[in-house]
Amino acid sequence: MEFGTQAAELARRHGWTDDPAAVLAYMTLADTLAWQVRPAEAEPWLQRAERTVRAEADPAAALPVRHARGVLDLACGRYAEALAAFRATDQLASRLAAPHMLIPAARALLVYALVRLGQAEAAGQYLARSARPAGNAWSSGSPMRRCG
Repeated sequence: MEFGTQAAELARRHGWTDDPAAVLAYMTLADTLAWQVRPAEAEPWLQRAERTVRAEADPAAALPVRHARGVLDLACGRYAEALAAFRATDQLASRLAAPHMLIPAARALLVYALVRLGQAEAAGQYLARSARPAGNAWSSGSPMRRCG
């Protein structure tokens, strides 16, 4: 948290608050605070990140921001909003050239949101679709598989 706060302050002092590089500090602070269930503190950081990054221009930068939004919405009990955020995360992932490390967590949280919304059957269907080996980050064609 301390380094994220320092990075955000440095961006503010130098007039970089709307620079895409500042998104990492904002998103990291928001995500950390969301996981700590500190929504009032997380929300402003997440809003800064959302204002700065554009999914159309940079899906890889937007993906963790959408994921953080979903985590914050889950922490606040806003399950429908969390579901929408994790679906958006999944859609952004489909636009990337390589698997993103947040996708397994986002998909698990998507299923959790479905269950919390009373949509257990939809959660099961999603899991069945997601279990296919094609596109899996650990498939034999993935660079991740070659790491030991």
